[in-house]
Amino acid sequence: MEKTVRRGLVSLVVMLMLVLSYSHVPVTYAAGTIYYVDSLGGDDMNGGTSESAAWKTLSKVNATTFVPGDQILFKAGGIWTGQLSPKGSGSSGSPIIINQYGTGSKPIINGGGLVNTGAFRLYNQEYWEINNLEITNKGTTSGQKMGVSIEAKDIGTLNHIYLKNLVIHDVNGLQTDKQNGGIWVHTYGNVVQSKFDDIQITNNTVYNTDRAGIVVTSDWWCNPDVVTCGSTRPAYVPSTNVVVSNNFVYSLGGDGISIRDTSSPIVEYNVVHDANARSGDYNNAIWTYNATNAVVQYNEAYLTRTSKDGLGFGLDYLQSGAIYQYNYSHDNEGGFAAVYSDGSWAPQSNKNSVIRYNISQNDKTHIFAWYGPTTDTQVYNNTVYNSNRRVKVLDIINWSGYAKNITFSNNILYSTVSMSYAISNGTNLDFKNNNFYGVTPPSGSNVTITGTTTVNPKLVNPGSGGVGRTTVDGYKLQNTSPLIHAGVVIPNNGGKDYWGTPVSATNNPNIGAFNGYNP
Repeated sequence: MEKTVRRGLVSLVVMLMLVLSYSHVPVTYAAGTIYYVDSLGGDDMNGGTSESAAWKTLSKVNATTFVPGDQILFKAGGIWTGQLSPKGSGSSGSPIIINQYGTGSKPIINGGGLVNTGAFRLYNQEYWEINNLEITNKGTTSGQKMGVSIEAKDIGTLNHIYLKNLVIHDVNGLQTDKQNGGIWVHTYGNVVQSKFDDIQITNNTVYNTDRAGIVVTSDWWCNPDVVTCGSTRPAYVPSTNVVVSNNFVYSLGGDGISIRDTSSPIVEYNVVHDANARSGDYNNAIWTYNATNAVVQYNEAYLTRTSKDGLGFGLDYLQSGAIYQYNYSHDNEGGFAAVYSDGSWAPQSNKNSVIRYNISQNDKTHIFAWYGPTTDTQVYNNTVYNSNRRVKVLDIINWSGYAKNITFSNNILYSTVSMSYAISNGTNLDFKNNNFYGVTPPSGSNVTITGTTTVNPKLVNPGSGGVGRTTVDGYKLQNTSPLIHAGVVIPNNGGKDYWGTPVSATNNPNIGAFNGYNP
């Protein structure tokens, strides 16, 4: 009896071990099918599953519902006219992938001027990765046009949309509509709350697109943290895990990169120039709108046109907790950075924004601007150089109200010509340990100013920045600079300067965007 019990226990233990060990075997997804498309040598009667038996047309691709793990490969050098709009969705770990095969130039998808849609379109689909296509959508018919259109309508959450290594150009959409142009990711509808999760828009080149370059937006926009929503406005359902990085965007009718209706988006390592080249309306190179905790960093923006906005960077209204850091802004007609809040219906809808460790060279109109009743903005450890006349250092502008609670600390303002302020209507403006060289410090009953210096900051070579974030070493301090260790400690300061040099949480930092020579 005892032996029987023991044998039974041993068998039970062995079975449990087998079950447990089997449960830890990694899941292996079944490989999908690889399809080939050749605009010259293909035939839609082929099976499409080898280079020698490739499909030919977009119609064949669009008529096919693809499944997780499938790949659709377009032959390098091929040209297709019309819309690429494949069906189906991938799954977690098994996305559907579009790419090129063979050597040569990227496959071209020419929409030919499709209106109210994109040359490439996904509608209520998820788990797609789109790589290495050249996309254009130019035509004579007036209307909203997109190069790439990614859409979600009354569907819930759609996951994992990656747009990588695309070249998108010559999309002549409407100059009167911000939400058309190169890449357009849009959530809409009014029945089922919907959003995207895990969007990556990386390493793309976008140029000659109207009106915008890259836009992420949603109709589920009403954020109760910054505006009164009531029962008639839609819920706030921001897209999440949105990353827009390493894109080269230029010659835009209006906005360069506009990221809206998102939670914790990251916009980094992008270059945008010649934004607002044709619209003449209110556009900036890079901005966020109705975003919570946006991080905009390591970008370069230059040659944004006109003084209707026309800035390198915009922190638009209906957002909180934005951080703009480590950016290089130069030669923008409207200025470096503006913070917005439309007081006519959303008072104090921009709060707790931070602008730090940036470099501005020869931006025009106003370096820093506040429109409307923004609140609690911190601006610290930026370096500004100006040689343009009639430029305002700080500009507080009426938009059914004025800014309040601005803290301006540890900044270098270096100018070879006189500059002015328009800040008399702001409330509670606190200036700490700034260096004004060639610039008269601010004054007024609404201004508190301490620790100001007007000495030569001894920059290495001011005004020498060129094109590229790495061309600004002239804005480092010389080792004899009086600004070393002369700043005020800022809580939660990000821990590093523009160049990646550590910034202590307890020791006094340098003034300006460079913290070298500071133990």
